[in-house]
Amino acid sequence: VWSAPFEERHLGWLEDMKRGAAAVLSINLEPDQEDQDFPVTLRGSGKALDYIVAQCGLPDFAAQSVALRTFDDPEAAVRADVEHDCHRQRGTVTYGDLFRTDVDLNADGRMDIEINYGDAVCDTAPSLYCGSAGCTGALFVAQPEGGYVRVLKTNYHGYSQGEPGSIALSLHGSACDKPGFEECIKHYQVLYTDLMPIDLD
Repeated sequence: VWSAPFEERHLGWLEDMKRGAAAVLSINLEPDQEDQDFPVTLRGSGKALDYIVAQCGLPDFAAQSVALRTFDDPEAAVRADVEHDCHRQRGTVTYGDLFRTDVDLNADGRMDIEINYGDAVCDTAPSLYCGSAGCTGALFVAQPEGGYVRVLKTNYHGYSQGEPGSIALSLHGSACDKPGFEECIKHYQVLYTDLMPIDLD
C-alpha cells in the first residue's frame, strides 16, 4: 500500500485526472530493480473524484505545508534523502565538514541549521546537487516548542546575515531576470515557518 498527502500542487493534476481517459502509474523502485508502470483507466473518474472531494473536503494547505516541512532531526532526514538519491546512482556518500552549520538565522537566541547538500559527495555523481545556480541548500528554523521547520530548499551560491533576523541570498541571475552569470541578491526576513521577501528599493 502506497500513500501520500494531497498537496496544493496536486490541484491541477486532479483536474487532469477528471478530464483524462487513461493514465500510467510509475513506481520507481530500488536501483537493482526495474521501474514498473501500471496502466490505469480514468473512465468515470470525474464523478468519482468530485464525490470524494465533496465527502472529504480539501486539506488545510497552509497547515499541511508547515507539517510536511517540520523535522525533529533535520540533518538525519536530509542524510536519508541524500543516501537514497546516491544509492539510486549506485554510489556511496562522503560528508564534508560544511554539510551542517548551526547558526541563529532569526535572532531569537536559538540555533538554526543550514544544510549544504553540495558537501555531501556521491562518488558516482559528484555534481548531483550542484550546478551553475550553485549547490542545493536548506535552512531549518528552530521552533519555540521544539523541532525545526524548513523555510528554504533551493540552489544558491551562499548567503549573508544582515539586520537581526534577515539574510541576503546570492542566487542565479535568472532569479532577478538577469543573465545567469550576473549577480542576483535577494533579501529576506527569517520567520518561524517561512521567509518573507524584503524590498530594499
